[in-house]
Amino acid sequence: MEDIDSELKRIQGIAIEHAIEEVDASHQRTLETKEERGDRGWLSQMASRSLAVAVKIETLLNMRRNGGTKDDEEREREAKQQLLDQAQAEVSRILRKVTEHDG
Repeated sequence: MEDIDSELKRIQGIAIEHAIEEVDASHQRTLETKEERGDRGWLSQMASRSLAVAVKIETLLNMRRNGGTKDDEEREREAKQQLLDQAQAEVSRILRKVTEHDG
């Protein structure tokens, strides 16, 4: 069971990394040409799908921890909040390192 949870967390991390790369690549595209707009839209959709995988994994992990007692919407809401909290903590950690390095 622990091996499965570890593998799910590993896959979740990959999905989050992919989402970041996809959003970054999307941000580098302009809206000037049809091709650029299409690439930007496609990359944004891929980022959304990558994040959806991460949320689904978090939902599954929460279900496994809590024994599946909550409804799907509540589990998904909690999973999204947990991922948001983790992302905010990571951003704060990075900003602290940058300000310590500059100061």
